Amino acid sequence: MDTVSAGTGLFAVSASLQTIGEDVLIAVWGGTLPHIGALAVAIPHPESTPERERSSTVLQFSFPGHRDEVVARRVAERVASALQRTVAVSAGIHIPDITPDGIEAVLANTDALIENSIIVLRGKYHD
Repeated sequence: MDTVSAGTGLFAVSASLQTIGEDVLIAVWGGTLPHIGALAVAIPHPESTPERERSSTVLQFSFPGHRDEVVARRVAERVASALQRTVAVSAGIHIPDITPDGIEAVLANTDALIENSIIVLRGKYHD
């Protein structure tokens, strides 16, 4: 299992990456109270051959009172599309009284986390 992070301070996000056969399991967390607030599973569409046009079907579930589905979905969809593998993601980032600028910072760090995750996972699959 590998761990990757992006950002610093309160808006930093981290993830554990685990390969399970041909599939990927990712847990994303951050803020003052990491938790499991949402789940997403992405299944790639292999017929989408050019990498920039690859897509995935995503199923998601949010626990009541949580808003982590945006992060879970974003990570699952982009990693599955890039690697052409099934990806399951849990996400839980809690930042009290977060502002719209704080949300943007978390999402920007999530995007960097996704890129770091793809690099690490590509090395494991030798794609």
